[in-house]
Amino acid sequence: GAGGEGGEGAAAPERPARKLPAATAVKLNNNELSSAKGLDLALAEVVRDPGEVCWIDLSFNQLERIDRVYAEFPGLQRLYLHANNIRNLTDVDRLQELTQLRSLTLHGNPIQENKLYRNYIISTIPWLRTLDFSAVTRKDLDVAITWRKMTAIKKKRRKPA
Repeated sequence: GAGGEGGEGAAAPERPARKLPAATAVKLNNNELSSAKGLDLALAEVVRDPGEVCWIDLSFNQLERIDRVYAEFPGLQRLYLHANNIRNLTDVDRLQELTQLRSLTLHGNPIQENKLYRNYIISTIPWLRTLDFSAVTRKDLDVAITWRKMTAIKKKRRKPA
């Protein structure tokens, strides 16, 4: 019929809406996970609004990269990724959209061995308050931003005209 009214057998009956719990923290640490892809879809099945999630703990897994999936959690304030197998420092760039992110852990990953580690992360996400459970001071931020500017100048000088 008109207005979306279904005739006999036209559509499967609607399932009653499930009352999903509100959740602000997701702890999936120590699970041997190799990827966070699909985390947003999985959480959509069990929490009312994944946008309300402000803390994700994926520490002590086997993650090899920082996936783009974290951008699906705009309210994310704490992200624990320590003790994984993340190797590429530029993966941190994928966290720039998380303007509410205040605490990030990445220690115990191969990227920590990069001498640029702390400056790179702080200059990429300058609103962080803690990195690896250590406070990000005003001096840390100034040094990181100066380092980023100097790196950009060096890159410009190296480019052939």
